[in-house]
Amino acid sequence: VKAHSPVFNEQYQDFTVRQQEGKKLLAEAGFKEGFQLTIHSASNHYLNDEKIVAAIAENLKAIGIQAKAEKLPTPEFLAKGDARQLSMGLVGWNSIDSDPFSPIDSFASCAKANNYRSTNWARYCNPKVDALLKKAIEAASEKEYFAQLKAAYGLVIGDAAYIPIHQQMNS
Repeated sequence: VKAHSPVFNEQYQDFTVRQQEGKKLLAEAGFKEGFQLTIHSASNHYLNDEKIVAAIAENLKAIGIQAKAEKLPTPEFLAKGDARQLSMGLVGWNSIDSDPFSPIDSFASCAKANNYRSTNWARYCNPKVDALLKKAIEAASEKEYFAQLKAAYGLVIGDAAYIPIHQQMNS
């Protein structure tokens, strides 16, 4: 969520790469030697998708996760995502009207966490987020609507359910 967005949450501006902390967390989780991971992307679905996934894989290698990037034809990528057959994938969202409700409802709603063909491939579910989304829908003013969504986005990012990489700007 860009800084000019009404739901931008200042508390979560940046995910700073902290290699030593990452290595320590892996060791505490029982993965002192790291592990292997495949990061999937759809082939030419997003602008620079292959380069983005390759860069993420390289950053993960720095903390001991042997990550490899793998591109799939878009229909296969989407089918595997729907079937929850991806360990990690590059996903994005475009809302025609730029309403910030659409992406968070699609990616972070408990109601969509276990539905087949849902875009909540991570099965992320936080009842507090759902409560904030409900309050946003019921808000009496635009200010309250955006305040509820801002809080919901803060929870999702704070939980690291999804890691924001960038926001593509189309011209």
